[in-house]
Amino acid sequence: MRFLLLHIILLIGTAQLHAQINLVPNPSFEEADTCFENAMPPIADTSDIGRQGRYRIPYHWFRANRSPDYIKLCNSPSIFKTGLYQAPRTGSAMIGLATSSSNSEVPITLRGANENVGVRLVKPLLKGQYFKVKFYVNLANAVSLYYGYNVYATSAIGAHFSDAKLSYDASAISLAPIVPQVINPANRYLIDTVGWDKIEGLYKAQGGEEWLILGDFGNRTQDTLVFKDTTKVTMFSTYYFIDDVSVTYFDTTNHVTDTTICRGRSFLYHKRPDWDSCIWYDGSSDSSKVFTQSGVYWVTHFYAGFTATDTIKLTITDSLPVQTYYLGYCVGDSVLLTARPAQQYIWNNSSTQQTQVVKQAATYYVTGNTLGCLTTDTFHVKEFALPIITGLKDTVVCFDDIKKIELDAGLHNTYLWQPTGETTRTIYSTMAMLYNLTVTDTNGCKSSEQVAVNEQCNLQLYVPNAFSPNNDGVNEIFKISINPNHIKQFEVYNRWGQLIAQNQTGTWDGKDAPQGVYVIILYYTNDNGQEQRYSGNVTLMR
Repeated sequence: MRFLLLHIILLIGTAQLHAQINLVPNPSFEEADTCFENAMPPIADTSDIGRQGRYRIPYHWFRANRSPDYIKLCNSPSIFKTGLYQAPRTGSAMIGLATSSSNSEVPITLRGANENVGVRLVKPLLKGQYFKVKFYVNLANAVSLYYGYNVYATSAIGAHFSDAKLSYDASAISLAPIVPQVINPANRYLIDTVGWDKIEGLYKAQGGEEWLILGDFGNRTQDTLVFKDTTKVTMFSTYYFIDDVSVTYFDTTNHVTDTTICRGRSFLYHKRPDWDSCIWYDGSSDSSKVFTQSGVYWVTHFYAGFTATDTIKLTITDSLPVQTYYLGYCVGDSVLLTARPAQQYIWNNSSTQQTQVVKQAATYYVTGNTLGCLTTDTFHVKEFALPIITGLKDTVVCFDDIKKIELDAGLHNTYLWQPTGETTRTIYSTMAMLYNLTVTDTNGCKSSEQVAVNEQCNLQLYVPNAFSPNNDGVNEIFKISINPNHIKQFEVYNRWGQLIAQNQTGTWDGKDAPQGVYVIILYYTNDNGQEQRYSGNVTLMR
């Protein structure tokens, strides 16, 4: 029985794990750019990671309206020892935000003023799917000794989804007329200053929503609840802490589980954990049931007015159906074969273990035996060729002539260019660099290749063929046009081969030399440091 129970529980657990993925990054605000104490810095109006000026930013979160606070418990938490603040529900950080009462006692300039925070979800919501929204709030005893104690409480805190980020307006009192799709019930005032009130609800996505805003949106008139000593200095608003925000997919579809087990074994089935309650086929409301006989069973789940029914079709047999798997490995690699749990195993290659690593393409099968109940698993193993990178070759360019050069890796599934970290098929190089490219195909096989982009520009060299040192101010000096740092030696010879001038400047004034044709030789280095020699003639005219 043990081997089958483990198998079934594993399958159910895998499906539930998918349903519980939280789409809210940094949900309890622990990740931040700094740690501090005895301060409540306001949150910036950006979701960029880091800080902006005096603002402290919990990663991914931003202020959507007015100035909500980021509160993080670090080192000596003296700010919490005063009794003014509740400790975070989990971890060491939370968000603080104010909502203002509409009561006539409040100054008219502050009525309805609300603070809101926002975050960008990990991925957009898919149209028609349901999502469970959940977060926790706690009413602060006070914001500080100066501002005093909360007198008011609200029931109007909720969550709003949108497909575009709301523009921050520093002059806005509230986000009205924006209406939250999930909101705390109107008759449930959030007055707990010790524990944490949970706010939750279901939202049906319209498609494309990827921004979430929390707080009071100013859509519901707040009632006044006096629960503190009003003789003390009071606030004109309520102040709440928020922690542990989640948005998870909520499966409202009906499921059918068609299962076969060996005779004498049992099958364990749990109700869906994210639903409030359930009713089984026999009228019971147990959280799980164990089945030992063939038949069709069902359980109906309930949550917030929704129902979903799971049907279990159970068959008892002496031999379980054959399971067939199609696996592959890349050239030079291997693949792990794992049989279904059993007490004994016999493979067609004589192995008697539950698992084995193979490096050869073939068909493998294994028979498992547990107290006479047989299982057969068949594995078809294929070897995949490595992807081939073509079209890339080392290149020499001069970036003085062209601004960039295109490198195309060819058609593959994924790309990674290092050291730049680019992940596209084509990149553009603007400087000399050695690239390491790794590509992956649809089978997950990888290949790597290096490609070098080198720079070499032709040295600009100009040699005049005549000059006239006759004191008329025109072409008085012979001068070779070249970067002087490249000149090694410059020499001038007369018609009889006699050396009459030499220097490292590439110039000659021609003084005391008669009119005629002279031979010049220039020794220099190119851009790669290689020594070069140039020789030619120059005519001296008087």
